[in-house]
Amino acid sequence: MATKIITTFFTKLSVPQSGLTPTIKIWLLDPLDSTVSTLVVNDDQLDEIAGGFYRYDFVGYDPTQNYVMLVDGGALLPVNERYSIASNESFNEDIANSVFDEPSLSHVASGSFGLLINQTKADTATIIINQTTAASLIATLLKYEKNRTKIDKTAKTLTVYDDDGTTPLKVFDLKDSSGTPSIIEVCERAPQ
Repeated sequence: MATKIITTFFTKLSVPQSGLTPTIKIWLLDPLDSTVSTLVVNDDQLDEIAGGFYRYDFVGYDPTQNYVMLVDGGALLPVNERYSIASNESFNEDIANSVFDEPSLSHVASGSFGLLINQTKADTATIIINQTTAASLIATLLKYEKNRTKIDKTAKTLTVYDDDGTTPLKVFDLKDSSGTPSIIEVCERAPQ
């Protein structure tokens, strides 16, 4: 539990009002059912700051919960200026924005989750490819596996053909264990 300072401002005919004794009601909203609430502060008095500003120290405030608040400036104010409302329902969204919009370079503490994410990103940044590129690479590898190949005995090469069986996809020099071109004792296939 924490303390949350709630501030409000009152005017009468658009003139800031001092000397009021405003009160506050605070309801805790049920996280599972927005139609259910519990009154947790009932007509506690606010303290005057100055120049029409007032404050309330909400002791027992739980930042993981959602609240709605109504401050009553008192019967001396016109109805259209008497009430002030507030809520903290955007709290969870604010936390998410604060975390996910935080610069990653700010998180370098040893053993922290932020450092782990930075290191993971650095490790994977060089291997990122899109789906189209990956599909193209797989299609090419499948061509090497299933398409027509031909050994040229004179040039001592191996040619892998495209799907049409006549267009060369890749030509390899064939070599023996000593690196000499060969089709008898093939130990190496080197791309041209």
